[in-house]
Amino acid sequence: MLLDDALERWARWCLQGQIAPTQTRSQTAVLMEILSTGITGHGTNGGGKGPILDGIEPRIEAALMAMAASGEVGHRRAKVLRTEYLMPVLESSRAHEVRAIRLGLTLGKYRKDLMNARKAIRLALEGSPARLPSTHRQS
Repeated sequence: MLLDDALERWARWCLQGQIAPTQTRSQTAVLMEILSTGITGHGTNGGGKGPILDGIEPRIEAALMAMAASGEVGHRRAKVLRTEYLMPVLESSRAHEVRAIRLGLTLGKYRKDLMNARKAIRLALEGSPARLPSTHRQS
């Protein structure tokens, strides 16, 4: 599996509610939903579907969390990668520029952080069962 494919799967996983909520709800809205459906929902009997924990998506998330915890630079790089894959931009031709402005970074710093974050994710996944091929192969 290529790194781009793995990151796209991770982004879909996040947006489908496994990690990042797609919308925020007030406590009143949550309470109203519980009152209308019950605590466990319609007919789930408490057996709700849990998050996927054995795929490549949680390994990417774990690598991002470790990167963010490593210090200020790692935190910024993790934020850049999350923004790249999770923040939609209407003008696709200016996507990097729009995201860089949103994060308060120069375009050059945004691109360099994105490159380094992707490299760190690739290196973190190389030892996993779903090994990613290296972009530079030596004969």
